[in-house]
Amino acid sequence: MLFTDKLKKETSINHRILDTHPFVQIICGTTENLNDNCINKYIKYYLDLHCIILQHITNIITDSITDSTTDSTTDSTTNFPQFYKYFDKKYNEFIKNSPLYQMDSVINYLKEITNDDFHYLLTHCYSWYLAILYGGFMIKKYIISSCNDPFILQQMNILFDFDNDKQCIIKEIKTYLNNTIISETQQNEFIQNVNMNYMDVKQIFDDFIL
Repeated sequence: MLFTDKLKKETSINHRILDTHPFVQIICGTTENLNDNCINKYIKYYLDLHCIILQHITNIITDSITDSTTDSTTDSTTNFPQFYKYFDKKYNEFIKNSPLYQMDSVINYLKEITNDDFHYLLTHCYSWYLAILYGGFMIKKYIISSCNDPFILQQMNILFDFDNDKQCIIKEIKTYLNNTIISETQQNEFIQNVNMNYMDVKQIFDDFIL
């Protein structure tokens, strides 16, 4: 069994918890009795969270590369797979004043990403990159049907649209993981961390709808 197949199988329960979370159901339009302002707020939370996380991951990678070049040291992050560049977009203009930066669960999750080493950083990339690539089309459909705010729609397009074919990006990511995360110990640690990531995101979703 390929590692990515094993990874999907052994994280499916926690992934399902996120997919069926009440916050996601709001985004997907299955929750009744919410006015347009409330729906737009939650959609903005959803988009902001993804943009904040993706921007943070990119910052860690690019800062590490810059630091390594400056001080002539070798760091594993400098050899980070190039697929991160597909997600190096202009997110900042949409999240400068996001209230999510004040939420404890978001703050704590960003700290975790910052403190994780190379292989754990890959787990965050897996969780967020593939969420965008696999779920983007469906989420876009729901957002378009329930939101007419041009700023939110612009942010949605920046987040979910890619110049490269999405299936090719998915293949590149999976191929890298299958060729890199080889030993059973590495695989088990990776799977465990992805499951933990999903539960951290669940806490964030919980906070969104308090």
